[in-house]
Amino acid sequence: MCGIVASVNCNEWVLKNNLHHRGPDQKFNFKFKNLVVDFYRLSIIGSESDGVQPFIGTKNKFKVWCNGEIFNYKELAKLYSIKLKTSCDIEVIPLLIEKIGISKTLRKIRGFFSMIILDCENELLYLSIDHFGIKPLYYSLEENKLMISSELRLFKKNNINKLAIKQYFETLSSIAPQTLLDNVYSLEPAQIVKFDISDRINKTNKKFYWQIDNDKIGKNSISKEEIKNNLFQAFKRNSISDYPVSNLLSGGIDSSLIALYNQDGIETNLFFNYADVKKNNYENNNIDILKLSLKIKSIDLNFNFLDELDNYIDSADEITYDFAGFTYHLLMKEVKNLGYRVVLNGTGGDELFFGYNRYKKINYLKNLAGFIKNKRPLYNSYDFLKKGFWNKYDDTKLELDMPSINKFPSQKEYLRYIDFKFYLPNTLLKYVDRISSFHSIESRAPYLDVDLVESVFYSNNLEQKVGEKVFLTDLIDKKMSGLFFGKKEGLGMPIDKYVNIKVLTSKIIPFILTSKMNNHLNFSFILSYNLENRINKWRIMAIYNLCKWYEN
Repeated sequence: MCGIVASVNCNEWVLKNNLHHRGPDQKFNFKFKNLVVDFYRLSIIGSESDGVQPFIGTKNKFKVWCNGEIFNYKELAKLYSIKLKTSCDIEVIPLLIEKIGISKTLRKIRGFFSMIILDCENELLYLSIDHFGIKPLYYSLEENKLMISSELRLFKKNNINKLAIKQYFETLSSIAPQTLLDNVYSLEPAQIVKFDISDRINKTNKKFYWQIDNDKIGKNSISKEEIKNNLFQAFKRNSISDYPVSNLLSGGIDSSLIALYNQDGIETNLFFNYADVKKNNYENNNIDILKLSLKIKSIDLNFNFLDELDNYIDSADEITYDFAGFTYHLLMKEVKNLGYRVVLNGTGGDELFFGYNRYKKINYLKNLAGFIKNKRPLYNSYDFLKKGFWNKYDDTKLELDMPSINKFPSQKEYLRYIDFKFYLPNTLLKYVDRISSFHSIESRAPYLDVDLVESVFYSNNLEQKVGEKVFLTDLIDKKMSGLFFGKKEGLGMPIDKYVNIKVLTSKIIPFILTSKMNNHLNFSFILSYNLENRINKWRIMAIYNLCKWYEN
């Protein structure tokens, strides 16, 4: 996990900004004509002397800066007869690009990354991120000045992006390439953006080096055994580190499976106990059983919600309307205090194995009501992402760049595809990366391994019922009996429990009404809200988060 700050024709922007929290171990500066790059390194794989970036090809044509991990670097080096001179995984990238090109190199990487690739010979600059959008990269091009950063916080908040604000209120977050700031863009998963920087900066094209092929979904003869092997391979890959690896263990299906089948790769499982805010405690019972064979350390999340709220908003960088991020902020603080810099999480498990009940067939009457209100079915891709939230400012109906539902074997496959393409990168992975990076921690998602995802999506031998995840629970039962998995609750905070009318009227609402964000949007309508209403509390807190982000 590292940080990138770069610019073309804007050297002063790099000089006045830094991302030290993303890479506290080392800083490397590079200049090429009007290009300036500062790279901040958090050492995970490779020694201090081996991790100097950029890495350079044998012909000195390609230079690469990479934030992330390339887990299969040794296999790629062997496959293409590349002799590595260092212990750092990133070294293989420019050498591989020389042999097979940029797009094919990125397709073959197994890991996660955001990177800048410089073609010195042709004065071309390529930006790209990993297959699922685990690692971010932002850019802005204005008045022949190109600015690039691993985080949105470095860009000036001159003008907000009204489209992204609409997306924030309706889907929990802005949707790439949009960001909350006007004329600042986020790379989409598996995207390559190319700039010609030889004279006047020109964005020559955007393309994708990989995507889930909806024509292959459920049509390939991939056995359960192959899927299982890919699952265990993903666990093993994500444990590659020169530093001890910890695992966030909730007692649910996804994290328990990681803990049981990756014992050699995990030093400690961290059980985050916040049972007082949950409806049931089956996870606690599971932990008692798992302790019989696993090393588990309990983390008690003792906190004052209001004291930590503003810290959470700062850590999130580009804020999301999902208070699970608040819980993640608390966890990352504790993980850092324990001295870990690598932590595994179960992100992607519910999407991959249909863990959400919302994937079930939409009730006919509910769909009819949605059609009457929105003039289109509820399974429209953008409406599915809304997840019940609201927008006060813009009634424009949006469409997402999606294949038709008729291109998928079933509605659940279609809805899962939407989550992989939009919900995962723009909400879940956004707060997971930004918050963990704020605390100088690399958070890894083993379920988001390309080989695993493709095998699950494309297999015609894996019958999955929504909400049951039988394939995973069967594997757990083979390792340990007696575990019970109840209804999924997630990490979300019960905001109405912590925010009462006194807090709203004395702190939250006064801040909103005096925020500079009112220069863009008028929030006075909240004065008419019934503050006893739970939904209204959520809406007010979503506005507070946005205003606080803007003021930071």
